[in-house]
Amino acid sequence: MDEATTARDADAPRMPLEGLRVLDLTESLAGAYCTKLLVDGGAEVVKVERPAGDPMRSWWASGRGDPPPGTGALFEWLSASKLSVVADLGVDEGRATVRDLVAGSDVVVESFEPGRIEALGFGASDLRALHPGCMLVSISDFGRGVVPPAGVTGVAATELTLQSLSGSVHARGEPGRFPVLAGGRLGEWSTGLYAAVGVLVALRRAHAGGDAEHVDVSRLESMAVTLVGYAALGRSMRGASALPYQRAVEVPCVERAKDGWIGFATVTNAQWQSFAVMTGQLDRVDGEWASLKYRLDHPEGSRPPITAWTSAHTVAEMLDLAADYRIPVAPVVGGADIADTEPFRSKGTFARPPTGRFLAPRPPYRFSKSILRPLGNAPALGAHQARAATGAQAPRSIPDAVQPFAGLRVVDFSAFWAVPYTTALLASLGADVVKVESTSHPDPMRFSSTAGIEDPLWYEKSAIYAAVNANKRGVTLALDTPEGRDLALRLVESADVVIENFTPRVMEQFGLDYPDFAAVRPDVVMVRVSAFGPDGPWRDRGGFAQTMEQITGMAWITGHADGPPLIPRGACDPISGMHALVATLMALEHRDRTGEGQLVEVSMVETAANVAAEIVIEASAYGRYLSRDGNHGPEGSPQGVYRCIGDDRWVALSVVDDDQWLRLRKALGDPEWGRDPALADVAGRRDRATEVDARLSDWTITRDPEAAAQTLLDHGVPAAVVMPADRIDEIPQLRARGFFIPVTHPVTGRHELPGWPFTFSGMEGGWPGRPAPTLGQHNQEILGDELGLGADDLRDLEARGIIGTRLRSD
Repeated sequence: MDEATTARDADAPRMPLEGLRVLDLTESLAGAYCTKLLVDGGAEVVKVERPAGDPMRSWWASGRGDPPPGTGALFEWLSASKLSVVADLGVDEGRATVRDLVAGSDVVVESFEPGRIEALGFGASDLRALHPGCMLVSISDFGRGVVPPAGVTGVAATELTLQSLSGSVHARGEPGRFPVLAGGRLGEWSTGLYAAVGVLVALRRAHAGGDAEHVDVSRLESMAVTLVGYAALGRSMRGASALPYQRAVEVPCVERAKDGWIGFATVTNAQWQSFAVMTGQLDRVDGEWASLKYRLDHPEGSRPPITAWTSAHTVAEMLDLAADYRIPVAPVVGGADIADTEPFRSKGTFARPPTGRFLAPRPPYRFSKSILRPLGNAPALGAHQARAATGAQAPRSIPDAVQPFAGLRVVDFSAFWAVPYTTALLASLGADVVKVESTSHPDPMRFSSTAGIEDPLWYEKSAIYAAVNANKRGVTLALDTPEGRDLALRLVESADVVIENFTPRVMEQFGLDYPDFAAVRPDVVMVRVSAFGPDGPWRDRGGFAQTMEQITGMAWITGHADGPPLIPRGACDPISGMHALVATLMALEHRDRTGEGQLVEVSMVETAANVAAEIVIEASAYGRYLSRDGNHGPEGSPQGVYRCIGDDRWVALSVVDDDQWLRLRKALGDPEWGRDPALADVAGRRDRATEVDARLSDWTITRDPEAAAQTLLDHGVPAAVVMPADRIDEIPQLRARGFFIPVTHPVTGRHELPGWPFTFSGMEGGWPGRPAPTLGQHNQEILGDELGLGADDLRDLEARGIIGTRLRSD
């Protein structure tokens, strides 16, 4: 327990994870972000480093020239307030140091190649012998427990190869050009986020007296659920009518302005209609142009009038005008400009650590009763070596802790993707999640249907809705009526968590805000997730994943070097959803300890700013502005996606060091051009990247992508087939790990849902597979059987449109 905890008044606000001791054995961005999230919540994290230090200490994303002196700025932010102990795990003395640390730790987080942690004597069974309550969280490329794909063993995957295999890359890019990865290592950041969720879930199981968990987190699966969406499920639901998933750029999306770039999101039909009116396209308000798919299929007709209008206006003009029309809008910027852009400027999102070296975002959530750890400094290498010699506090326990998730009741007022994704995981882990919709205003994600409106049940056939609402129960309530409001409050009387994601004014207008819920359930945890948070000039503006990707720099660093910024296409929804879950689980930790409920505010744009933090950190620390550069990146060179035999078929490869360059040359037959001494190091290859890419394309264009990838892997070069997003259900590794969950829906039939990117050793039988509820499916069960409404009451409510099971158009 740290000094601040022991010295503080007992009645002062507490950090929700105080007393949790975490041992960090990772040397990856994913591991660093996982443990940073825990530090923010008050956990004590001891980082074990090799004698030369974690390689991330010298990382900088620009990747060109000599690295700046001193500790890298990204490392400094990710490691703020952690403790540093040096231990060489290759020798007995170093392993003894770690054994001493394990004896007082609640969690060990590691990212070695599968099998290595066991060889070192720190596998799950070893930890239980050293400390029965110590959990293990393992982060790896493909997950553990099954043999990775042929040829992959011993070859470390990279961000590009995993994004490619996961289906992410194939779907992104300008039509007619090579596909591109989502910039900024989003796959690594999201993996770290899921690992933190895994820690908190396992911690909750431990409170209930369960065995210490081994949480197995897969980077590939993290990318498959975060960067891809549900294209494979959509193909399955469309059946014979399914068309191949095509690479496209949304219209409208990122558009050229008179003085820069601006981003729009027209997710709903009403938003498109407002956009068409705003841009003077009165003949396109309705009809075929109102269809997003039609606009995607006809960019030659849909984009010119938009470009003509946006290029005649400044960014500032369009921000104000679009806000008046209630169209989600954002400036598309990069570098340090992000921190000085609204809404970040007025909210004070970005601040400097005590060293003052750079700007970095604050945590994306706030609590009404808990506090978070202020941003501190990173430790000097080995600064806390004495900690290893003295051991640590005895393992903590929480008396009378609630059961993990069975018995947890969640009332879910959320819609679209991000927050339903939060509650979907809670439901998968055993919580009773009651989803509240209305017959006239159901979850708009139902409208993203795989069927046409000529189908009377078209609103039951949305792939995204089916995926993010599985395992829930559903009721309908018209919240704008006194009866609907009263029934909502009665639901909350037995709830542990209430969650919603409207703009802040909406629930306030219904009279369903935190004070209303706390009046009927004093210890309830209410989680409000909004686009821009509860305060600031953008408080009442709406926003979607596209908006967050535009404003935080993600789009700025994604795309072709000579092309427009491109959004990652939806990643910010699950990223926001999992940050909201981290905050929810922290609030439940606080409630377990104190009996107090509280209000939790989560800002979607700040969740995105956190995983895009390196853009601002790099600019403010070094004056380097990261930008889009196709598939090239700082990890090494060459790195790219190369055309193969077949229609739109590609292979990805990454060479991260000079040894792999020699292996690549051997795989290619050691051609004369590859023996040029100027290409012997990363800097030389990066300087001639265009030439090297052309040479590699000459080799791949005569090969099937599967054969090309296998040849490269056999020679120890990271490589992968660039899988289409709607074909990831054909990836053997995902099948072998039971990633897909069979579900039988009463309307759509049997399909497979993507699962979750981790497994828990104490979870037998795999993930549950109950289908998403049909509209109002559980009205009788919940409103009648549980709340006690009689048959006549239910018929009356249905006759007046307060409840129902069919979509109403009024």
